[in-house]
Amino acid sequence: MLKRPYNFKLDEQNAHDIEMMNRITRRRFIGAGGVAIGAALAGCAAPPARETTPTATPATRTVVDLAGRSVMVPSDPQRVVAIDNNRLIVHLVELGVPVVGATSNSSNPDGGLAPTLGDKAAQIALVGEEANLEKITVLRPDLIIFNKSYDVKLELLEAIAPVVVFDGGALPRFGLFEPLQWLGRMVGRQAQAQELEAASRNTIADEGSAAGLKGKRVTLINMLNYDAGDTLAIYSPSSMSGEFGQLLGATIVPVEIDGKTADIATSVSVEVLPSLLASTDVLIAGVYGGSEDNAKRSADRKESAVWRSISAVQRGDVVYTDVQNFTHNYGLAGLKQTLDDIAEQLRK
Repeated sequence: MLKRPYNFKLDEQNAHDIEMMNRITRRRFIGAGGVAIGAALAGCAAPPARETTPTATPATRTVVDLAGRSVMVPSDPQRVVAIDNNRLIVHLVELGVPVVGATSNSSNPDGGLAPTLGDKAAQIALVGEEANLEKITVLRPDLIIFNKSYDVKLELLEAIAPVVVFDGGALPRFGLFEPLQWLGRMVGRQAQAQELEAASRNTIADEGSAAGLKGKRVTLINMLNYDAGDTLAIYSPSSMSGEFGQLLGATIVPVEIDGKTADIATSVSVEVLPSLLASTDVLIAGVYGGSEDNAKRSADRKESAVWRSISAVQRGDVVYTDVQNFTHNYGLAGLKQTLDDIAEQLRK
């Protein structure tokens, strides 16, 4: 999600932030004050002293997040709120972490959480698309996972619970499994993350071999255009999608524009697709299931004369799958869905 600027003046923003901090602080002060006042009144009555068993302090440990901050977090967090578009939320659930709240995403089919969460989604409260601080506070999280692309002030979140910041650009490598492994380290579930990655790699390789993709020239393409003009995005070998294709055993051919290959995707004109993809053995095309408008755009493109003139499409060597699956926005279950689509559509 792109950063969104605030729509009010600086002095109004400062006033809003101060009031929000005061609200959160007042809740804590009143709660603590109520206990103190009760204890004082009880003291006036001079009841007989009783021995009490001290409450055990939850175990904590210190981690360094992707903003370079040292943060003391619960060793086994039990009430996590995740502020992300999809990927981190899904990975937390896959790791077995109790997620009590998460941000919604209007690009998902129902405008809420990733569809791959299934019944688990019912256990997660939505805190808004922009992360509503009041809703987060009510959930009493013991840890907040915060994607820094969201325009929320870090200090306001820190007033609620410990915050671990995710920044994809600060990862040594933003590959297919790196966000999962990073989360595993942050929440103390490294072993589970490693097991999930190993199982996923084996499954992808097995399915790719069964579908006959080993050694094939495969192109992964996004059927929606994000740039001005009628363009499509073709994913590079170094992208998450390109890595997925290579795990299938395929050869992902880079697309060069002016002698350069983009790190993630290259936008190309629709008109050049038939010649550009002439040597492609199998085409994996990402359609969009988020909104009716985007779904219609994908459907219209599939029926266009240019698309139908691509050799792989004419041969039937094309797989249509939700673009959020093979770009790993929907987690490991999303990758599995793309594997199911490959198996169903290529094994004729």
